[in-house]
Amino acid sequence: MEERIEDLPEPTVKPDFCIQFQGFEEEFAQTVGRNLMQAVNNFSRIVPLEGLDGITVGFDYSKAIEGIERGFPCRLPPPTPTENENIGTGIGMALPIIRDGVVKTHIVFSPVITKCFQDGVKEEELKIGLKLLLHELGHVFEHSCKYKAFGNTVELTVNELIPDPLQRFLWGLSHHIWEEYCANRVAINFMKDWQTENEVFVSIAADYRINIHKSRKLYHLREINLEDFLSVVEDQLHVLLYATGVLFGAVDSVDEEVLSPQAKELLDATEQEALHSFHNVLKKIWDNLCQWESYNDFLDLNQPTLELLHSLKLYPSINEDELLHIDVPVDLS
Repeated sequence: MEERIEDLPEPTVKPDFCIQFQGFEEEFAQTVGRNLMQAVNNFSRIVPLEGLDGITVGFDYSKAIEGIERGFPCRLPPPTPTENENIGTGIGMALPIIRDGVVKTHIVFSPVITKCFQDGVKEEELKIGLKLLLHELGHVFEHSCKYKAFGNTVELTVNELIPDPLQRFLWGLSHHIWEEYCANRVAINFMKDWQTENEVFVSIAADYRINIHKSRKLYHLREINLEDFLSVVEDQLHVLLYATGVLFGAVDSVDEEVLSPQAKELLDATEQEALHSFHNVLKKIWDNLCQWESYNDFLDLNQPTLELLHSLKLYPSINEDELLHIDVPVDLS
């Protein structure tokens, strides 16, 4: 950062913001907490973080997530930490919560983050820690933007927010791409490192279509049912679009080409076209930060999701009973 810290605006985190540690020795927690607090304060001089409620670092990550009081009118099941062979094990989560009627964000970290913020840590480990921290703080910024634009939409059920069942199904696949795009565009703007994001995307792009096709054959051979097949489809597309959002947010921060030569080799023309459509919508949403006209601006991501499904020869529609139907033509090749 070229500007001196003392020349930047005052921190935007609230004075009562705090970092809590669960299951750590007090002296160790104080050291790591001090370094984390300094990083958060410095970052909040540049990116508005009034919406940050606090940070919890839990030795038992899942238990720490479960212990966060969300403040919603109805009790929600706690989110599940990410466990995926392609994108790895989740070590940080930014949870939308409600405090005094206002949408805030509480970040929960696993013990991994502590290795990066100890005194005397190696520069490479510190960079990893900062990247992880900035990404989650990017989610804080994104949550605040939505709150400023729409108010407490987090209190609405998905059915209330998106009444149409087809659009709701597509949104379930697509909405993560914007959240990850925004968070990583904020983070990479300061870290200038996007090679890891490209490597993860290439790894996922190499496998996702193969995995779906294998499950499709099992479905048509009646070795699995339709529900199991669609579960595989949703999981694979979720991972692909998660990685796409992270990658696109990174490359737009450093003005690199959206898809690397390695990625293009793995994707057919229809898939590339759908991903470029995603990119166009993401840039439009980013360019109108906090000035979105309605939540429908995010539903524009559903059309490229539909294009991606069509590239996989999957055709969702609504039947006469207003229920979701997905046509899965036989393909045993």
